[in-house]
Amino acid sequence: MRTDPAAGTRRDFPGRRWLLVTLRSLHLVGVVLVEAVLLDLAYRVARIRPLVIKVHLVALPVLVWAMAGAALAGAAAVLAVALWALLNRKGVV
Repeated sequence: MRTDPAAGTRRDFPGRRWLLVTLRSLHLVGVVLVEAVLLDLAYRVARIRPLVIKVHLVALPVLVWAMAGAALAGAAAVLAVALWALLNRKGVV
């Protein structure tokens, strides 16, 4: 157990680290599987392709914000809007 007095208020148990690693890994696998299903549906069904593209354009700034912070998320949002405008002009979305 820990000898740090500040860490005494935190409840800990053996295997906590590996439990968190396992849960994070399962979460990552789930996200990848959902993404694979979305892309497969967009490939097979042309009618929902614009919806999948819009979902990805919205998810781009959100993921960048979660990983890198607000400054880069603003740049990602501008990029997503520019991509949406380009795809809208071409008639994809």
